Amino acid sequence: MLAQGAMLALIPEVSVAMGRVLDRRLGVYPALVTTAVPLDETIRKRLVGSLEKMTGGTIRLEEKIDPALLGGVVVEVAGKVLDGTLRSQLDRMLKRMTAGAAV
Repeated sequence: MLAQGAMLALIPEVSVAMGRVLDRRLGVYPALVTTAVPLDETIRKRLVGSLEKMTGGTIRLEEKIDPALLGGVVVEVAGKVLDGTLRSQLDRMLKRMTAGAAV
């Protein structure tokens, strides 16, 4: 009886795992997009189009709002993290400036 209960508790996890396997077989890529404010429809469509070109598949977009981001976007798709936030751009600029000053 306990074994059956433990197996029943695993059904949601198995279902999620099977969904991922099916998505991979169908060329569907989940993408998590984090922004400071909600995306408008035009930007959302352009982003999905760009991600579909990058992955060669269909994108299933999940949006997350993080007001702590000053601006820009973080995209997690196909095992990659694409960081286009204002913070990361400023960090890259600072590194270039300090590298130039050290020369």
